[in-house]
Amino acid sequence: MKTISKLLPLLVLSASLMAKGKDPVLMHINEKPVHKSEFEYIYNKNNSNNSLDKKTLEEYVELFINFKLKVEEAKTQGLDTTKAFINELNGYRNQLTRPYLTDAKVEESVIREAYERLKEDVEVSHILIRIAPDATPDDTLKAWNKVNEVAARVKSEDFAQVAKETSEDQSVTDNAGYIGWITGFRTVYPFEVVAYSTPVGAISKPVRTSFGYHIIKVHDRRFSRGEILVSHIMKFTSQGDEAGNARAKASIDSLYQVIKSGADFGEVAEANSEDRGSAARKGELPWFGVGRMVQEFEKAAFALKEKGEVSEPVQSPYGWHIIKLIDQKGLPSFDEKKAEIERQVKRDERAQLGQLAFVNKLKKEYKLKVQKGDILGGFIAALEGNVLADSAFKAKAQELNKPMLKFAGTTVTQSDFFGYLVKNSSTNGKTDAGEIIRTKFDEFINQQLLDYENTRLESKHTDFRLLMQEYHDG
Repeated sequence: MKTISKLLPLLVLSASLMAKGKDPVLMHINEKPVHKSEFEYIYNKNNSNNSLDKKTLEEYVELFINFKLKVEEAKTQGLDTTKAFINELNGYRNQLTRPYLTDAKVEESVIREAYERLKEDVEVSHILIRIAPDATPDDTLKAWNKVNEVAARVKSEDFAQVAKETSEDQSVTDNAGYIGWITGFRTVYPFEVVAYSTPVGAISKPVRTSFGYHIIKVHDRRFSRGEILVSHIMKFTSQGDEAGNARAKASIDSLYQVIKSGADFGEVAEANSEDRGSAARKGELPWFGVGRMVQEFEKAAFALKEKGEVSEPVQSPYGWHIIKLIDQKGLPSFDEKKAEIERQVKRDERAQLGQLAFVNKLKKEYKLKVQKGDILGGFIAALEGNVLADSAFKAKAQELNKPMLKFAGTTVTQSDFFGYLVKNSSTNGKTDAGEIIRTKFDEFINQQLLDYENTRLESKHTDFRLLMQEYHDG
């Protein structure tokens, strides 16, 4: 108890030290220092206002010491070195690292940008010239020249007609390039950015996405319609089956008359709809907004204005539908929608924006120096004509050990870059090594900085260190 009584005045005194940026050592257990921040974190967490069994400071110091002694005993027995424990700890750590490896301000602006776009729908058509994300420079140039020829044509010719003649979107024969109404998250991010920044009636310059080059025409804009909840009754049709399609039309017309005569929509859907997934729920579909359903279904569903209103039979590419409006709602407030948008951003290309901004800060903080010119050129020249799968490529690469990057006292060599290429390049044995090297180098730089920063999270962020310590000891 003498040890505890000596600690109490130090706990009080150390509050002023913490204010000056210091974190005093309160005690040593098995010759390992325990800092005030660690004790304070666990004390506050386990002795909060909601705690059912509050302890005095003196009581908690004794409990804390006993707990740490048990942890040290477990370490002595090697319980923290088992493969299962290490894998579990690493998995937990990977979950915690993301917020520390991105620019929070940029991420917040991306979330707000997404919310603002959800307030508005944009009606668009496009022309697509396909090009793979990892296309060779020659193939990229061919696609670029082709899309610019198309861009020149649409300045004076009918967009839909040019789309029919040139677009490599498989649906162009049916829709002449017309996509319809879109909103935020309904297309890949680069497409969305251009669609929302192009004035009504205007045609965009070519924009590159993971699908290729797009030329986008904006027809109209409107305030968001929000989301609707509907039920439907469906009869499938098949292309070319005229007799079957006629039976489907006759059946849906008959069911429509049954509904008009006062029959319960849900019961009719349950017994007769060929969309068996929704039929089990009396025809009810999940909530949806623009861009989620095929155009014919979406247009008919959003045309319903009153709850309980039922549409006439509507034909879509999949069959015939009768649609009933159950409910509708506008866009929730930003605070209500924020968590959902955050989840969507994490799965979207725009998640890279926060990380790239963070990497740019790291480049300055760690004074990154890149030996890109002669070193990268020499690397490519030594390997030119080989492919990553070649044993000749591997043999040459492992001999190249000149520095490529220097930051924070760390030197990264050509052979390190080679290891990254092998792990992160899918080439199926055909792609020229030089082409891959040119496209992967910047990606490699970013990953090196992020990996280094990851190793320093415990020393840079007290809250991260304490969370990891708690999980490790708990």
